[in-house]
Amino acid sequence: MKLTGTVAQYDYDDEPSTDPNLFGESVVPFLDIRDYREDELKLRGTYELSSKTGVFMEGSINERDYKQPISSAGLRRGSSGYVLLSA
Repeated sequence: MKLTGTVAQYDYDDEPSTDPNLFGESVVPFLDIRDYREDELKLRGTYELSSKTGVFMEGSINERDYKQPISSAGLRRGSSGYVLLSA
């Protein structure tokens, strides 16, 4: 049995506007709304039939959580899911 997991935080920084006619020196949050956290947990079990063959079963769950959960189009941006594999 092997258990692995990852946690990743994606944080996009906004740059100040360089066009003084457009926004001056203010920061327009175009990239900051893309910030999100991604979690994944994976469990794998392997059984060795011989020195050259084996079977395994693997399952993982994941979740993506955005800082701004609703997009400008009104759609939910986060997600969660699972994967099951065997051979």
